[in-house]
Amino acid sequence: MTTAQELAQNIGKTALLQVAGSSLWFEVEIVDARQRYGNLDYKVKPSEGVGEQWHQASNMKVGDEVTYW
Repeated sequence: MTTAQELAQNIGKTALLQVAGSSLWFEVEIVDARQRYGNLDYKVKPSEGVGEQWHQASNMKVGDEVTYW
């Protein structure tokens, strides 16, 4: 079981989100986190643009994992 503190540790950080089935990645900001059916999900918003959406953390690179090509 993930604690609230563990869930909150990445909120406010910049991440890269991969579009499913492609090599396209784009920059997002993590605005919320949840544990759902054993998966960690992040609610993200784009760095440029509007809207928010939940995505599985496994499709994202967060913090030190973020590298730009």
